[in-house]
Amino acid sequence: MSTPLPTPSSPPSDTTVDIDQVEKDCVEKLKTLIKDDPELPPAISELSDEFYLLLIRARRNRPEVSLKLIKSLIHFKTHQYPDLFTDLEAFTIEPVMENEMIRVVKRGEGYTGPTVIVFRTTQWDTSLADIDMLIKAGFLYALQMSTASNPTQERAGIVMILDMAGFSFSHARECTYSSVLKVANCIIFGSPFRINSAFITNSPYIFEKVFAVVKFAIPEFYRNFITVTTQDFTKLHSLVEPDLLPESLGGSVPEEEGWEEGVEDAIRDGGGGSQLVYELMDAVERQEENKE
Repeated sequence: MSTPLPTPSSPPSDTTVDIDQVEKDCVEKLKTLIKDDPELPPAISELSDEFYLLLIRARRNRPEVSLKLIKSLIHFKTHQYPDLFTDLEAFTIEPVMENEMIRVVKRGEGYTGPTVIVFRTTQWDTSLADIDMLIKAGFLYALQMSTASNPTQERAGIVMILDMAGFSFSHARECTYSSVLKVANCIIFGSPFRINSAFITNSPYIFEKVFAVVKFAIPEFYRNFITVTTQDFTKLHSLVEPDLLPESLGGSVPEEEGWEEGVEDAIRDGGGGSQLVYELMDAVERQEENKE
């Protein structure tokens, strides 16, 4: 059964628009759209309101677009990428966490801006983690950070950074057209979290040559949201103050002090949005079993 949305503990900062009420209304509209859609398994309409709220915030309070997101996730699960969406749990990405391939910029007390998630190529051992593992890891990190914050931060979304320092021929072999297409599909059409922008930084010559080919796997409209640079962090700094960023991102925070602690432990504990999305995947699996 659905559980009611929690009552906000404080009024929204925007006094002219009650954002919490807008989101509640959108959740109800989404639930109606789901019930009225004959293509969707009945179990989808019985998921928790927290799950629907996650999708509403991910798609900026547009129920119809959130409905498309649900259908994309179901299609990925049942047809396009079934292995990728099996076992959305921490043990499947342990090499990524152990080697700190992904880090989250520390969010100070009172911070209301976007969460910054960084993938670090220098830590990427291709013998330990393939593209599928990296996609799943990015998925779990983003879900964790999307739901481990207050509503204001969740609404602010995520800035994704791919730090290409150390990109080598072993990495290039993993970055095929089909693998980049998979990444693009999962991020653009299957991400149950809000992505505001993406940056590719410290890009060496070999990466730029690879990207010149594989970038066409990304729809042109969305390519415009990606900033490819070497060391120019001007656009990033327009989104997040340099005083809040570690030195490797052109900020003033000492590198060893610039990263969130405990993110991996939280993922291992099974918290965050991964459990919410797992509800959807479990409902789809049960529906498929009933068909058989």
